[in-house]
Amino acid sequence: MPPEGSGDGEWQVLGTEECLERWVDVEHPPEDLRYIVANWLMSRVDDPHHGVARMPDFPGWWFGKVAGSDHGWSAVYCTYQVDEAKRVVTIRGINTLNKPI
Repeated sequence: MPPEGSGDGEWQVLGTEECLERWVDVEHPPEDLRYIVANWLMSRVDDPHHGVARMPDFPGWWFGKVAGSDHGWSAVYCTYQVDEAKRVVTIRGINTLNKPI
């Protein structure tokens, strides 16, 4: 369950560019999928808890499917850390995973 008031105001999002570049270099996703993922990452500014879940046994780590990223037998997922006190989200990984997940 997200912390109370988690959607109140903007969060700082770090690591987006580096993770996007690494994902593109390794997986070569189509341009439209890159756009979907980039927009979803930037939506973490408004509410980093929306549509994701905490990673069990990893305090402050969140994991979720990028909305609209389904393509064929796969979808794009993202992991990131949330520092509630500083209101900072640090993107740690973007990966395309095969279904079912």
